Amino acid sequence: MRIVRPSQTSWIGLTGFPDQTEVHFTVPRVGGYVDGRLDLRFDVQLAEGGDGRLSVAVNGERRSEKVLDMGHNTHQISIPLTNADLLASKVVVELAARGTTNNGQLCPTGAVNSGSAINLLPESAMVLTTLQDVNDPQTALIAVPDPLLLYLGRDSNSQAIAMWAAQHLTRAGVATILVDDPLTPGRIIVSDKASAPEAVELDLGGNFVLNGLAGLRRAIEFHRADALVPAQLSDWPVTVTGLTTETMVRNFRGAKQWTIPYKIADLPGGLTPTRFELALRTSMLAEGDEWIVQVSLNGNLLQTVRMPGNVPDIGLAVELPLELQGLTNSLAVRLVDASPNQSVCGTLPDAQAQLLPTSRLTALGVQPTEGWHYLIRQLATAPVVVPGNYGLLNVNQATRIAAMLSQFMPAGVNAAFEAEGPAMMLTALNKNQLAQLLRARKEADMAPERRDWLVTATGETGTNSLRLIDLQTQDEPTFLNQMESASVAILVQSHSSQ
Repeated sequence: MRIVRPSQTSWIGLTGFPDQTEVHFTVPRVGGYVDGRLDLRFDVQLAEGGDGRLSVAVNGERRSEKVLDMGHNTHQISIPLTNADLLASKVVVELAARGTTNNGQLCPTGAVNSGSAINLLPESAMVLTTLQDVNDPQTALIAVPDPLLLYLGRDSNSQAIAMWAAQHLTRAGVATILVDDPLTPGRIIVSDKASAPEAVELDLGGNFVLNGLAGLRRAIEFHRADALVPAQLSDWPVTVTGLTTETMVRNFRGAKQWTIPYKIADLPGGLTPTRFELALRTSMLAEGDEWIVQVSLNGNLLQTVRMPGNVPDIGLAVELPLELQGLTNSLAVRLVDASPNQSVCGTLPDAQAQLLPTSRLTALGVQPTEGWHYLIRQLATAPVVVPGNYGLLNVNQATRIAAMLSQFMPAGVNAAFEAEGPAMMLTALNKNQLAQLLRARKEADMAPERRDWLVTATGETGTNSLRLIDLQTQDEPTFLNQMESASVAILVQSHSSQ
C-alpha cells in the first residue's frame, strides 16, 4: 500500500539556507503492518558554487544525510520504518537544509544564501505491507490506486450522494475523481445505507460499495494523505495545530514567516473567528535589540509591533475584521530580526523561533447576520441538510458542484438524502434547470420566514471563488443573464422555522 505525499497540488520543500519543514504521513488503522518504508524523491536546484546538506529525520530521529551537488539534480532516498514508527497514527518527516551559495566569495551574493530550492516531489510516498486477507473487501480497498474513481450514477439520488461523497473525501485528504463510465473497473460506489451490516462491500462487478458514513470513514482511513482534516476541528478555540504543521522550532536569518490557512466551513459550528491569539518563542537577541512582528490576513496588514529581543516569549492578540474574511483565508505571521548588521557581510547570525501550538483562533462576540458567514452558520446548525438534484448532471457539471460544495458545506453538517422533519435543502442544477425552478418558485406560495440563496462560481481565485445571491433581494433576470449556458449552480433553501 502506498500513501502518497500530502497536499499533492502544493509545492512542499525548502528554499534557501538554512530552512526546515515537516511533512506528516498518515498511517491507516487496519490491524498492523509487517513492514514499511519511506520512498522520498527530491528535485534539487543549487546555484553554481554552492554547497549544501539535506537532513531527514523521522519521528524526531535522524535517519538520512545527503550532500547536495551544484546544478539541477534529482535524489531518491529510501528510509526503512521501524515497528515503533508503524505503531503511531502518523509518521512525521522533518526536512532540514544547511549550506552556502556564495560561489567562493567571502560574502554570499545579496548577503543571503538564497540560491537553493529543494522540492519534495508529489510521487514521494510511504509504502506499507500488511498481511490482511487479500479477499477481504477492506483489504482490497487499501490496494486501490489513487485517485479513487467515484461512480456518479444514473439517477438524481445516486448523483447527489456521489457529489456529496466526493467533496467529503476530498476535504478529508483523499484524492477523488468522479466518473460516469459504467465499464470502469474498480469503481467506488457510495450508498446511503447507513444500516448495512458491512461498511465496505464488493459487488458482483468487482466494484467497491461504501455504505454510509462508516464506508466513507474506511476509505478515508486507508487513503487519507493529509494529516490535517476539518473533522478534527471540533471545539473552540481552534489551535494552530489543527491548521498547520509548521509548529516546530525554525532556524533563520533576518526574517521568518508562518502561514496559517483556514476555511470558515471547516471551523466548528460554522462560526467566523474574531481574534487571533499569537504565541511565539524566540532565541535571545542582544540587550537593546528588537523583534518586529507583523500579522496580515488575506494580504491585508493588521498589526505591526516591536518587541524586546531579550524576552523569549511573544504574545499578541489580533482582531480579525469580519469584512476581510472570505470562504478561504490565510493568516501570515512575519518575525523580523531588527538587530543592527555588524558583520563584514552585513548579515545577521542565525536565530531561532517557534510558532507555539497554543496560538489559536477564537470566535467571541457578534457573528455576521448576512452573507457567506451567516449561511455557513445556518447550515452548520441545521437539524438536517439534504443535498439533491433538480435533474441529471453530466460528470463535468457534477465535478464542479462537488468542488463548490467543498468550499461552503460545513465539515460537521448533519447530511441526509431524505428528511421527515425541518431541513435545509441544497439542490444542484444547470442554467436551464435553474430557470425552470425559479419559474415554479414564483408560482408557489412561500413562507415569509423562509430564505433562499443561490451559489454560483465567480470564475476567480482568492478568498471568494463563489458568488452568493440572496433571492429575496436580487433580480432574477440579472443573474440568469450573467450565467453561461454551461454554468451550474446550487440552490440553498432554508426551512421556515429557521
